Amino acid sequence: MSENWSAMAALGPSAKQIAIGQDNSSKIALFYVGQDNSINWCVRTAASVMTAAPLGGQAKQVAVVQHVGGWNELFYVAMDGSLWHTWQDAATFFWVAGCQIPLHSAGITQIAAGLCNDGTADLVCIGADNQLYHCRQLTPSAQAFPSLLTPLGASAKKIALVLDIHGGLHLLYIGMDDALYHCWQSGRDWGAAEKIASSVSSVASVNDANGVMTVFYTGLTAAVYVLPLTPHGWGTATQIGGAYCSPATEVSAVLNTDGTLEAFYHGTGMGIWHSRQKAAGDWAAEEELQGSLFPTQLVVGVEPEGYVHAFALNSGGEIEHWLDNESAAYLCGSPPGVPLSGLVGASHIGDVVAVYGVGIDGNLWGRSISALGAVWQKLGTVPAALAQTGNNSANGVVPVGDDLWLFTLDTSGKICTAIWTPGAWTWGELPGQPPTYTGITAIHGAIATPTLTIYATDTSGASWEIRWMADPSTGLGWKWDSAASPAFGSTATVAWTHELDPMHWGILGDYIAYYTTVGQEGSNDGTVYSTTTQWITLSLSLLSGNIICSIAAGTV
Repeated sequence: MSENWSAMAALGPSAKQIAIGQDNSSKIALFYVGQDNSINWCVRTAASVMTAAPLGGQAKQVAVVQHVGGWNELFYVAMDGSLWHTWQDAATFFWVAGCQIPLHSAGITQIAAGLCNDGTADLVCIGADNQLYHCRQLTPSAQAFPSLLTPLGASAKKIALVLDIHGGLHLLYIGMDDALYHCWQSGRDWGAAEKIASSVSSVASVNDANGVMTVFYTGLTAAVYVLPLTPHGWGTATQIGGAYCSPATEVSAVLNTDGTLEAFYHGTGMGIWHSRQKAAGDWAAEEELQGSLFPTQLVVGVEPEGYVHAFALNSGGEIEHWLDNESAAYLCGSPPGVPLSGLVGASHIGDVVAVYGVGIDGNLWGRSISALGAVWQKLGTVPAALAQTGNNSANGVVPVGDDLWLFTLDTSGKICTAIWTPGAWTWGELPGQPPTYTGITAIHGAIATPTLTIYATDTSGASWEIRWMADPSTGLGWKWDSAASPAFGSTATVAWTHELDPMHWGILGDYIAYYTTVGQEGSNDGTVYSTTTQWITLSLSLLSGNIICSIAAGTV
């Protein structure tokens, strides 16, 4: 991720509390409680332009979750300590009027909300008695809650919820003894808490590029620490910043589109600082976001296009905004609320490049990556034989005329095709597969020019070139040739040449490659003496259920 931060911009409205989320197109949305206790939200309509709108009702604090399908549900503590919520209609995304959640409690002072792996929202609350409580929606996408809060048997000052990559919900809370505690959900209940740090003033958590839950916290008298949860238990806390704002009083963290973590934090009257993880895993020197002198609250979020937004509430009640407006990698993301279990491939049609993946809901999803804010489209159910594989092997997607062809493997090692004609997919087995081959283990890619060709390897290690061509005796069909496949997966060898056409696009496993030949010199007989080939590659990978696209370019 780049360090190209904008200057601080005041958003205009004044507020008492802020929370961050996303709208149904995955743009950053800021929810806030105004100075008059009104509930509002801001949605990004341009680079750093946020448009505010009231949601109705009055609150002390708000928390938000985004459901499968992209609609948001907002929970808030009313002025009398009662618990309420409002949500967007799943079809229109219009907000409905707020409804009280009829929970018997001593009054709520603080809430945190998270979405469980079954699609229900779970709320953890701090009561007026400082005790921890929780409740969980009865069914997914329904507004019904149980009539009682369930006590968790502990008291707390601050709380935070985080969802791991397996869909498990974790609770982090700072106890009355200023120690940091952790517990996780088992079914619909919470397990026993464990103490993981002492003398803590604030906490945040995010999953790293490998899916490891990573906790960030600030000490009472020291700085900012990072603590990973490894397969063998909690690791060792490492100080990563805070030299210029010690003691730091609040921390927030994000996973950048290049797979690195970044922590943001502030002290009292000390401005906002951030420290970014390097590729090797250590941390860069901390830097200040210019403009804020007296921050009181901080939230940070990342958009699918890689834009990182930082929002702060200053001592005057003003909302401040910073934008990191460049990225070294393009986060294509995943459909709202549907992490991807497999990367299928990518295609190029006209001026549009699109990526495809299989969601945990069993559907094939696609989205354009050439236009910011493009919406994911559900392209139909993946057959069970393909869904069982997870589609984690390299696959090919190529345009053929007005159609789109996708190539993938079933569980028996057969190559299957999915042909998209406007509005529908047709699935089937690739015809003419030789009876002597031992099963395909990997599809390395496919190209459309000059001939539709698939490159694959079987279990014996043999390489196959499978071409769609006209046969004088049988008509159009697939011809299987056992031959050496081009070298895939390296930008140094990606710019191969079949013919000296003005332009080529090819799908090479997890690469999309564009190249063109320029500077040609030749004689009248057509002999080419020299050419320069320019290439661009878009390297695709799957990261924590999201598709990542990195861009490189050069000449050969």
